[in-house]
Amino acid sequence: MIQHGILIYDGRETAQRFNRLIESTIEFHRSKRNYNKTSKDMNENVDLIKILKNCPRGFKLYSAVHGEITFLSIEDRKYPIGVLLKNDNCKAHYSSSGKVFASQGECVLFPSKVQRDWSKFTAPWLKKERFDPKTLKPFDRVICKNGIDLWKTELFSHYDFKRKYYPFRCVGNGYLYCIPYNNDTKHLVGTTDEAPEYYRYWED
Repeated sequence: MIQHGILIYDGRETAQRFNRLIESTIEFHRSKRNYNKTSKDMNENVDLIKILKNCPRGFKLYSAVHGEITFLSIEDRKYPIGVLLKNDNCKAHYSSSGKVFASQGECVLFPSKVQRDWSKFTAPWLKKERFDPKTLKPFDRVICKNGIDLWKTELFSHYDFKRKYYPFRCVGNGYLYCIPYNNDTKHLVGTTDEAPEYYRYWED
């Protein structure tokens, strides 16, 4: 209420404003606590020696301490991850868990400034092993399909290199996709489901 040009809160209004302030403060600290917990937990027990094994020298990483850095090597020492600092052009080391101090703190070494979750990191230098359709032989049991058709069982005949489309020639027809029929793929028959990653040679 306003008295003599002065804004005065009555008891009930003051209590409501106070309660809203308390609720906002609690929510702020709850959100902050949850953020910190998530940020810390998503890289808990990470093993960068395993993740960065075979990482090529010169690969770009990001540090919350040093900013953009370059991977150098994995060394046999307490802080095995060797990196090159961008601005100072000098070497620094991190623990196998990405920490500056191995016994305390949390991971500060990440794939990039944006991606800070090692569990979602896929090493681009690792070439995935795929099934080679050239290993198929006449009369091999296979499953085949064209486009979004259903997978169907077939007997493989040969591969026709002259055909741009449907090069896999089988007893019943020609197909665009052809993979072995086995315990890994038999569940696909009669469906349009995606083949197991190993057999998706067409993605290479």
